[in-house]
Amino acid sequence: MQFFLLLFLWPLISCQIFRGSSVPSEKNKIDHVVVIYLENHSFHNLFHGFPGADNEVSAEYHGQLDSKGHPYELLPPVKGRHAKIGDPRFTEALGNGPFEIDQFVGLSELIPDPTHEFFTHQVQIHQGLNEKFVANSAVGALPMGYFNMRKSYLWQLASDYVLADHFFQSAYGGSFLNHQWLIAARTPFYKDAPKNLIAEIGSEGLPIKSGSLTSDGFAVNSIQPFGAPYEAKEAAKQGILPALEYNNIGDLLSQKNISWAWFAGGWNDILKGKNEGGFQHHHQPFLYFKNYGPDTKGRQEHLKDEEDLFEAIRSNNLPQVSFFKPIGQENAHPGYTDMSSADAKLRKVIEALKKTSSWKNTFVIVTFDEHGGFWDPKTPPKKDRWGLGTRIPAVFILPGGKRHFVDHRVYETTSILSFLEKKYDLPPMNERDKKADPLSGVVEVNSK
Repeated sequence: MQFFLLLFLWPLISCQIFRGSSVPSEKNKIDHVVVIYLENHSFHNLFHGFPGADNEVSAEYHGQLDSKGHPYELLPPVKGRHAKIGDPRFTEALGNGPFEIDQFVGLSELIPDPTHEFFTHQVQIHQGLNEKFVANSAVGALPMGYFNMRKSYLWQLASDYVLADHFFQSAYGGSFLNHQWLIAARTPFYKDAPKNLIAEIGSEGLPIKSGSLTSDGFAVNSIQPFGAPYEAKEAAKQGILPALEYNNIGDLLSQKNISWAWFAGGWNDILKGKNEGGFQHHHQPFLYFKNYGPDTKGRQEHLKDEEDLFEAIRSNNLPQVSFFKPIGQENAHPGYTDMSSADAKLRKVIEALKKTSSWKNTFVIVTFDEHGGFWDPKTPPKKDRWGLGTRIPAVFILPGGKRHFVDHRVYETTSILSFLEKKYDLPPMNERDKKADPLSGVVEVNSK
């Protein structure tokens, strides 16, 4: 009787063992790594209520504080970032806590763009208590909002594979800086920078004059690349960063003859001077490096268009390492696109990959560059003057690996670099990527 009972229960038992089993061994060989890099959402903003995920609020959290340090009774009305009046789609009677955006605005609609700037972000985090997101954003209560993503493709992937619930952006602030940390694990330095590009910071840590650079010359906010293509109007405000010459992950991969490419939506068009879909130059981090400047071999071989990605998938000819950046209208960035469009593009890429013969040996990382100004309850670990920043979503897809699993290990953006460095026997670029957890809860670092 006991034998037959065990025989009946074994599928359930074995499933539970696998859910928490060790990471895949060499039999689950990884031939291709694909990093899909989306835009501007905190973990809580997209994964509030996810079963098994840590969204617990600290006992020391007092709610959002106003400019005088007192808890709001009601959050200020939601408004557009540059509007003087509230957004009429949202109620003005929002309590001091998280609220569901979908009761006012659907996933296919645009929402305002919260403040997500290097200096302001550190004040928003407020010594790890995350109590000043609303007071230091230009969109009222919106940073406390979250989407109901349960019917989304992103949520489905997180449910089917591995969701990391302690994955933090490597640097404070916005997209430019975190893209740089994704490929080079450092903040660019601008020697002898023009003084007009330097931000002026007040006594409370907030900028009293916006700028691309810190007082000692580090580029922390959006700035344009040294060579075409770049946005001339933005360059007049942000400045132009001189060509960077230190190593990035592309250089290291090339030195080991590991094939790789950065695929970007709208790349072919922007080279022709067209930009109908919202291509963002500061979302293309290799543009800032001398090795990938205009007319270089590096650019020709490694900077590709989204069309090239789908052709590589169709022909089963993916590079060993691929980065994919959707164009603006499909990258999930609040203000100029919606979640549904980004979710549809994510589905298109993953479903195309699933049809390839190499799918079973493909490791897909879906993550976001930064929080986009949205609140999250978890305290970011303090590493150095650059971060860590707010917790962001990360989903790991390995067909032969763990399934239906929430990974509670602490990761950061440079954990992706750390994994690649250890997998391909590359040298670390500095102490941050050297010490970052190489996604050890999901893959073996020596799985080649």
